[in-house]
Amino acid sequence: MRVLALLLLCAFCNAKLILVSLDGFRHDYIEMAKKAGKRVEAFEEIAAAGFRAEVQNIFITITFPTHLAMATGRYVENHGLFDNDFYDPIFNETFSYKSAKNQMEDKWNNYNNNEPIWLTNQRHGNRSCVFNWPGSNQAYKGKYPFATNGLYTEAPTFEYRVDRMMDWITQDDFSFCAFYFNEPDSTGHRFGPNSTEVLEKVQLVNDGIAYMLKKIKEHPKLKDNVDLIVTADHGMTYTPDTQLIKLYEHIPRNRYVGNVSPPIVGMWPVEGETVDSLYDALIKANLQHITVYKKHELPEMYHYAKSYRMPEIFIIADPGWMIKANADDFTKSFPYGMHGYNNSFHEMHPFMVAAGPGIKKMDGIQTFQQIDLYPFVCGLMRLQRPNSHDGSIDRALKFMANEPSKEFLETFKLYATGIRTDF
Repeated sequence: MRVLALLLLCAFCNAKLILVSLDGFRHDYIEMAKKAGKRVEAFEEIAAAGFRAEVQNIFITITFPTHLAMATGRYVENHGLFDNDFYDPIFNETFSYKSAKNQMEDKWNNYNNNEPIWLTNQRHGNRSCVFNWPGSNQAYKGKYPFATNGLYTEAPTFEYRVDRMMDWITQDDFSFCAFYFNEPDSTGHRFGPNSTEVLEKVQLVNDGIAYMLKKIKEHPKLKDNVDLIVTADHGMTYTPDTQLIKLYEHIPRNRYVGNVSPPIVGMWPVEGETVDSLYDALIKANLQHITVYKKHELPEMYHYAKSYRMPEIFIIADPGWMIKANADDFTKSFPYGMHGYNNSFHEMHPFMVAAGPGIKKMDGIQTFQQIDLYPFVCGLMRLQRPNSHDGSIDRALKFMANEPSKEFLETFKLYATGIRTDF
């Protein structure tokens, strides 16, 4: 009996884990696509073997901040990646996710001793592979994933990415892989979340996941030995071209530097301006469908303000409305879908399906906290010495088929809270 227990324990501990992010896959896209006659069987197969969840994501609901939250278990104020494009007042520079140079500069993500899950796994003596995950190109504490495909990109097909991932994860010493695909986000921006084009992309990524499942089942080292988590960073909402807030008419861009995207604008006053002069101008403008905060006024529920990278003034648009910071914004092409809004807004929520030997089978649609993904993966892989994070392994336990031991959890929590740092 003792030998059988040990064999079962070893089989569980040897399970590999594949984490997939499908950018912009809203929590209800499966139902929408199925109703339209599109293929969703791969998602349904995973959910039936494990669980499905609506994900409560972090603020802000934008790609690079949410992906770093998934990878580190930290809110934005603690991981420091404030937007896809954001200003750092100490560097006096702006990060842009479109800049290959910025993506490879360690200084942007090496904030507050960040450590993504692929490096936590490697610190425990394993190897990790990462395929285009946003934020995976910088070194953290001087270290990289053992295998990586390079910069965040939309170029390779889903099947190509799966084949390259299989080259890595089938090797004995690789136990974890993070995998990213840019759809249905790209199409959602262009055509809107309710479009036929988006539902076609849902079918496309379903077929890509089906291809991944086929490859896993065909390989003797992976069959019945992979915990698979498929999730997303954020949802998407419809943005009609009649719902525009013309900020530039009241505060031109030469009065501030900061973070500018359609749902949010963060401001630092330039020389000759003050926080109060900008704030007073905003109040005087009486713009509708936005909420304006000074830094100290931002509600704590956003977990966004406790950082030197937080702008002095922060503007959030109402869902479905977009801010024009410049007169020529949206003139070349108009985005009929957008994200980045308040994370309490239902349409900002992404989905999750997960199954495998370590994952509990659960009926219905669960709720999963995005910052719990890091401790969830750590628990599944028995990584006992995590980096400090904001997630909760106690919340994640309900999704595990086999809970870690009491001793594991006691040690885990000492590291998770930063009490112990002796890595």
